Amino acid sequence: MKKLLILTSILLASACASKPELIQRIPFNMAEYAELPAKGTATVTGQAYLKTADGTIHYPKNEKARLNPVTSYSKQWYQVHYIERKSITKADPRYLEYVYKVDFDEQGRFNFNNIPEGSYYISAPIFWMEEIKMEDGSILMKRHGAFVCQEIHVKEGETLVMNITRDQTVKVATSN
Repeated sequence: MKKLLILTSILLASACASKPELIQRIPFNMAEYAELPAKGTATVTGQAYLKTADGTIHYPKNEKARLNPVTSYSKQWYQVHYIERKSITKADPRYLEYVYKVDFDEQGRFNFNNIPEGSYYISAPIFWMEEIKMEDGSILMKRHGAFVCQEIHVKEGETLVMNITRDQTVKVATSN
């Protein structure tokens, strides 16, 4: 019986130690990114937040909102990593030159100006820490939140007003 318990423990430990499958990224296609327009006249503005079951609203802290152009490269990331929650190899750093970033204010508001017409993944990392006091008096810090991302499309001259919240983007209004 003791040998069976030891063997079971070893098998469980090795199963837990095995790494999840790492999906290989497709090659970064510089030609595809070079075709993206550099400037535009669209605006994307709004607020990012998560609301807990007790009604508490949490906003992004010390983070940036991101607009990542939809390309074959970013589509793979969105599908494999964000939707399917699988691990993917490290990104080619050249893609960062094409991602628009802006700071959130204290209430999670963001504003992108002069954005070219096109499709984008808009994302907001919204995380916070909860302090849990243990019976022995020690403190445990527990991380809560989510990385929220959604595909959007903007047209030249358009102002897209939106809320980014739990695994969805709520389109509030558009104007030309």
